[in-house]
Amino acid sequence: GVTSYFKCTSNSSKQKARDIIMSDHRFNDKGQLFCVRIKGHIDDKHINSHINLAPIWRKLTYNNSVEQIGEFMYNKMKSQGLTVDKPTTKLTSLLSTYNQFMCFTNYILWFLIDYSNLIIDDIDSIALFDKHLGFESFACTMMNKRQDAISQHNDTKSLYYKQILNSAFGGEGQNNAKFDKISFNNARQTSNKQLKQDHKTTRKLSDDILNSDGEVIEEAQYMVSESPRQFKCNKLLQEEVFTLDNSKFWYLNFVYNFLYKCIDMDRVHFCNMDTDSMYLAIAGSQIEGYKQGLKYVIKDQGFYDLHYKEWLPWDNCTVAEEKKLMGITTESQGENIVCLAPKCYSLYNGNEQSDDIVSLVKRMKGVSEKKANLTTNDYIKCLNEGCNINVTTSNIQMKMGVMSMISMEKSALTGIHNKMVVLANGCCAPFMYGINADHYLIDQ
Repeated sequence: GVTSYFKCTSNSSKQKARDIIMSDHRFNDKGQLFCVRIKGHIDDKHINSHINLAPIWRKLTYNNSVEQIGEFMYNKMKSQGLTVDKPTTKLTSLLSTYNQFMCFTNYILWFLIDYSNLIIDDIDSIALFDKHLGFESFACTMMNKRQDAISQHNDTKSLYYKQILNSAFGGEGQNNAKFDKISFNNARQTSNKQLKQDHKTTRKLSDDILNSDGEVIEEAQYMVSESPRQFKCNKLLQEEVFTLDNSKFWYLNFVYNFLYKCIDMDRVHFCNMDTDSMYLAIAGSQIEGYKQGLKYVIKDQGFYDLHYKEWLPWDNCTVAEEKKLMGITTESQGENIVCLAPKCYSLYNGNEQSDDIVSLVKRMKGVSEKKANLTTNDYIKCLNEGCNINVTTSNIQMKMGVMSMISMEKSALTGIHNKMVVLANGCCAPFMYGINADHYLIDQ
């Protein structure tokens, strides 16, 4: 739990917090666990070293304005009838905290300071926590069971243990209790609930039913929606905060302390990234097939040979070695990829100029690929022609006790990416505090 907490309201308290952050104990087991609210930025002299993968991953509220997201994407959103010039909140890759106080746990903050040239501008508050290994046996046991299931080709059991791990360290932190509470009540119960601060809306479902003598035999029913002001947490909130930040820390650790040190990044391009995955375009051998991995883009063979087994699977490795905790595994490989936006991409083999396209992976957040019947050609068309790809979806809906099948047209592929500045040639660049999107220029 929390062992100490204080607000940094004076120079002495700010220095005390800074001493905790920068303590030499962070390099050994005596380092303290903490969560701190800071303002900071990447040193201006080192921005070009980090601009291809801005390392500060935090939610940011900003306007979808032409100054923020750039003229190319702004006009694209307007042409498709999407909302512009209004605030939106997205998880973004940044080069500063945008002159705002943002929370960081110790491991990700130390990494940003040591490897990403982060400068702390101000400190608002800091909370210290005790350390424990209470979840280690659970995580290791569940992962071992998943590895055994994969070895036995039992996909159902493998998915079961994967879901247990994900819900324990990710899903529960989202606090699903925040959703509105719906109840059905008579007039007296409804009247009482309408007096509470939790009350949102009330809808009458039926009238009183009377018998021949005028007596009420069934009371009128009302549906009441309440928004709870307090929630029950089944897990300590700091466990969720540290888990989310530590995943970002380990992700960046792989990039900075493995890829950047032994791979020629001039021949590797980050195409699509999520919190636990990345798709890379690799300019390797034109002779060998597409399943060559990083073999032909290694710049430091000695470092690669010494450390690659810490991260990557290798030929004839066991399932336990391939699916090890904190490791990287190969999800899929292909000749081409179209990335339209975060969580929206298609990996395929073949040439779009011919009819020999073989789709390998398709992803589109919020749309079922099977029900929508999206093809790789749809992704390519959306990219090349800048058009919307709409699909018709069918859903079951109940209203006033009547169940209906509702069909509606939905935008499946839009090519809208407003988490970064998108230039006319398709290049994506991070938002920079105090600098408008038109400062990014295309070198002809």
